[in-house]
Amino acid sequence: MKMKLLKLFKRTISVVAVVALMGGTMLTVEARGDEVKADASVLYEEYAAGNYSQYMEDDKDKKLVPKCQTEGYVFGGWFKKSTTEDKYTPIEKMSEAYGTIYAKFVPARVLSVRCQNVAETSSTTPKAIMKVVSALDTLNYQSYGFEMDVITLDSEHTYAGSKKIEYRYNLKKAYTKFNVYSDAAGTKLVDAYAPGDLFGPAAKYFTTHGVKDIPQGSFGAIICIKPYWMTIDGTEVYGLTKYAHVEDGYLTDDDCKYVNVPVNLREMGTGVAAGVLNVNYSNAKTGVTLKFAEVEGGRFFDEMAWADKGTSVKMVGNTSDISDKNANDIYANIRFKVNVDDVNEVLGGYTFAVDGEDFSTSGEIQTTPDVWDVFY
Repeated sequence: MKMKLLKLFKRTISVVAVVALMGGTMLTVEARGDEVKADASVLYEEYAAGNYSQYMEDDKDKKLVPKCQTEGYVFGGWFKKSTTEDKYTPIEKMSEAYGTIYAKFVPARVLSVRCQNVAETSSTTPKAIMKVVSALDTLNYQSYGFEMDVITLDSEHTYAGSKKIEYRYNLKKAYTKFNVYSDAAGTKLVDAYAPGDLFGPAAKYFTTHGVKDIPQGSFGAIICIKPYWMTIDGTEVYGLTKYAHVEDGYLTDDDCKYVNVPVNLREMGTGVAAGVLNVNYSNAKTGVTLKFAEVEGGRFFDEMAWADKGTSVKMVGNTSDISDKNANDIYANIRFKVNVDDVNEVLGGYTFAVDGEDFSTSGEIQTTPDVWDVFY
């Protein structure tokens, strides 16, 4: 594979982990009005309607999506600002987008994914249920959902195919509270979480889906989860893709749990045929030991190779026919084992430095797609 390499900027991503929170229930809420007050962690960028040079065209749906000047944010819809108070009203049709309009951008951590098993799930449980959880910053969306794939890898752990399933929900299935139970029957309450506890201060509602009847023989299988929401104006926005496994939620034979670090790429206006990056995991907290387990090939590049150097993992990928693909998916998933007593320490702020990011098109043109810079 030919690549004209260019040393790019450094990024920092935080750990993504699929750790069982035991069992859980959620409380429903009804949709409120169509106005949302500006949140300090949400951005509203001003645009002059019709100035399409400020926009980026979505190759999938051929819709005009605004550019965000700040990394680590996802599009949350078009809004008009009130002239009398600090509120923003969503635009339902782009034909209403006259004068000054505002594009809302939400921290990508909101549109990310956490997972849990039902309490008491173990390697000997006949069947498992995995609960997938994401969030919303407001109820000013048409719907939300999850795209899920059961991933198949080849003998070299490179992506070999998947079966796509899509789940779409209306906003009546959004929640304000997450109760955690210590038993599978859901009767012994342990704790309760607010959306902001798991998805950052901009998160105000939980969204969820249950993956049922996962057989014991598939506890190590990859479930690829891609959350999305549809804005009031009809734009479908995808968040941070992650890999999840039932076995991530219970102890391994050596009293460890798996911690997953998915590396996501985001489209920056040009295709990519090849890329390389390095993930450094040497900055462990005192007393915390990460045991490298494996790299699972992502859905972006057809071919993937990697090497663990003891303190970092270097990954190289390319498309099998050396043709350009749009960079808007998971590059790879890195798995570590962590002693069960240290899992919360890792989740509490262990960071992974991503550097040496180099990408190129089939014509050896250098490109600069994002590696997401957010806390997952």
